[in-house]
Amino acid sequence: MPRGGSRSPNIPVGASLSVPEGPEGGKLNRAITPGLLLFFIVGDILGGGIYALVGEVAGETGGAIWAAFLLALVMAAFTAGSYAELVSKYPRAGGAGLYAHRAFK
Repeated sequence: MPRGGSRSPNIPVGASLSVPEGPEGGKLNRAITPGLLLFFIVGDILGGGIYALVGEVAGETGGAIWAAFLLALVMAAFTAGSYAELVSKYPRAGGAGLYAHRAFK
């Protein structure tokens, strides 16, 4: 029985659902486990706390808050350069490149 205003049926939490067939005839695997979902939720909470602290730091430092963002930009540029070097050295080692290659065969 659907809930009020809901388009999907009311399914109990522990119920097993049928898994649709994939493009190659195989079944889809559950990729996100309950433990991994917990890590995502904790990461979201911590990330929200970091954004809340930016305002407090701006109140303490005043006009010098740009220095922290400049440092973060430099570190992000080094990280992006490292990933770009790895991708250019091993172009087919990543998951996305492998799936894109199979899709456009």
